[in-house]
Amino acid sequence: MFHSLGLTKSFSNGTLTFKDDLFDNVNEAEQNYLAPLDGADKYVEDNGLDLPEYPEVRAFLELPEPISDPTLSIDFSENNITSVGHWF
Repeated sequence: MFHSLGLTKSFSNGTLTFKDDLFDNVNEAEQNYLAPLDGADKYVEDNGLDLPEYPEVRAFLELPEPISDPTLSIDFSENNITSVGHWF
């Protein structure tokens, strides 16, 4: 099962809870992605450069449910979790 998880808020009594800001963080990341594109577009316009436009690079897919409705807590005992790992 796939879970999108936000930043860890706390761990208490075997329950890991997450901040309810995953959706906002993803939206902020999208805006950060757009900032250099805006700068590049302004440079092209200010310098009268004749370059093709690629509007599709500004289109975002609809966020999947695990991001728009993220898991906010996990009870380790209830879910039979005995260890936690991570990967990059």
